[in-house]
Amino acid sequence: MSKLTDLLDQFQSSSLVLELHNLKKKINTNPRYIEVFEEIKFLQKQMVQFEYYSKTSELSSKKRDYETHLNLLLSDPIVSEYLDKAEELNALLHQIQEIINNGLNEIQEEL
Repeated sequence: MSKLTDLLDQFQSSSLVLELHNLKKKINTNPRYIEVFEEIKFLQKQMVQFEYYSKTSELSSKKRDYETHLNLLLSDPIVSEYLDKAEELNALLHQIQEIINNGLNEIQEEL
């Protein structure tokens, strides 16, 4: 089990994970980001309500507002970098999972 613990420690201290944590901290402590996130969540709730009650004109207006706020957020360099790093980390985790699954399959075939 110590090898697994060592591997997890190495993974958590990797530059990718540390950069991701740093970017997440910057995002979560910046009032501007928090304000935009809250506005996006509010607009999402309104869109669901308008869709449920078939208020199509209000829904299309809220969708435009939502897309504007979302694009504002996604065009920010810190948020963009965070999303890129998160995608990179996710791809790495999928590769690790595939390697482990292949190794386990090989062991199972040998038995």
